[in-house]
Amino acid sequence: MINSRPKLLPPTASVNSMGTYSGQARLILADGTCVPGTASLKMNRVGGPPGWGGTFRPDVATAATRAAANDLQIQLPYEEIGHVAVTGSRRVLATQTLMSLAGRGPAPF
Repeated sequence: MINSRPKLLPPTASVNSMGTYSGQARLILADGTCVPGTASLKMNRVGGPPGWGGTFRPDVATAATRAAANDLQIQLPYEEIGHVAVTGSRRVLATQTLMSLAGRGPAPF
């Protein structure tokens, strides 16, 4: 049986058995706006606090993206979604922003 459901993002990402994900993702803001970009996510180390987190670099940083803090979701290819909060952000290069994320609930990878 062929699945006619369209893929949301191309499968240009890597997931490994050690609990990490690196590749394309979408940050979904509280108002439903989808922001495409690149995520690097990982499970917290054994012995550390439980949970997961990482970084997100939007393809285009807007004022709304930079102001985002809570009630956010990260969507990985094939519709996996996790809830996140922004714990910090900083400019990298002249036009890019790198956002630090803390995962809430189950990891989407």
